[in-house]
Amino acid sequence: MKKNRQGFTLIELMIVVVIVGILAAVAIPSYQQYIEKSRRVDAKETLMRLATLQERFFFQRSSYTNDLTELGVAGTPALSPEGWYQIAMTHTPGCTGTGTSLSCSAFTITATAIGAQANDTRCTSFSIDHALRQTATGTDAVNCW
Repeated sequence: MKKNRQGFTLIELMIVVVIVGILAAVAIPSYQQYIEKSRRVDAKETLMRLATLQERFFFQRSSYTNDLTELGVAGTPALSPEGWYQIAMTHTPGCTGTGTSLSCSAFTITATAIGAQANDTRCTSFSIDHALRQTATGTDAVNCW
């Protein structure tokens, strides 16, 4: 009498493992690129918000601030809200005066990827200046903004 056997053979199981491996090899890099791209929003929103706050500051005091804390960014180093970017501000072409009488007519705010986001070589940093010119660095910098 012949028994009915149920289950999978080792060959069938190995074929499934190979198929899953191929799918994972294709899907994981695409997923990582998607995650990196979605994290870029953290930098762009932060820079746009800070540029808007700089313009408000300029409207009230006829000068841009050289202190990120006056724009509501706390911490050393200053980080974006999600923590994927480090924020820095420079004043070129420079500021005149010193201390509380410092007067700045221009600024550039830069967000540089840190942590896991530093693996994003397509867009390594974002910048915005007093004229709201948006620039980026990386292997695909022209498509970052």
